[in-house]
Amino acid sequence: AAYGQVSQPGLGSVYYAIGASADKNDDAGAGPKDGNARLAFSTPKDNFMIGTFGSTGKEGLGPTSAGPGTNMQFSKTGIDAMAEFGGFVGRGAFLYAFDKDLDAVVAGTQPDFERNRAAYAELMYIYNRGDSDVPFLVPLIRQNWYQTANGTRQFAFITAQLAHYFAPNLKAFVEYSADTK
Repeated sequence: AAYGQVSQPGLGSVYYAIGASADKNDDAGAGPKDGNARLAFSTPKDNFMIGTFGSTGKEGLGPTSAGPGTNMQFSKTGIDAMAEFGGFVGRGAFLYAFDKDLDAVVAGTQPDFERNRAAYAELMYIYNRGDSDVPFLVPLIRQNWYQTANGTRQFAFITAQLAHYFAPNLKAFVEYSADTK
């Protein structure tokens, strides 16, 4: 893996990461290979970021697979963004997924690639009490949406959450979620 950041005062920062790995099912490194990459840009005041990411590879047992879903080739790409203004934080992402069950393609029971999409958008407000760096209350609302079965099945749900932080990484929350599709 390699990663880093290049910054230019007044222009912002570019973040990058790239990596490769082999599945554990072959200790000699001959197992299926995976790769991933990330590229993002943030504004000079760090209140806006936009990026892109991708992952590709294979998973499963290889040519001697044990059935459907055990010998997969995948490719996922997407974009994401985040904006912060005052106590408001907005985030969103959109993902394209291209998956191939190699055994099902050989058997003729699946199209060449299954194409699906997914997305989410959320808005939260960070309320601090006094001059504390630990948020007191954080209300959040999020909409999730995704497809399966080559885009023929769609699911969506909305989530509302109210969190209270006791320490930077310790919170309690109540949450409500409902299907919207």
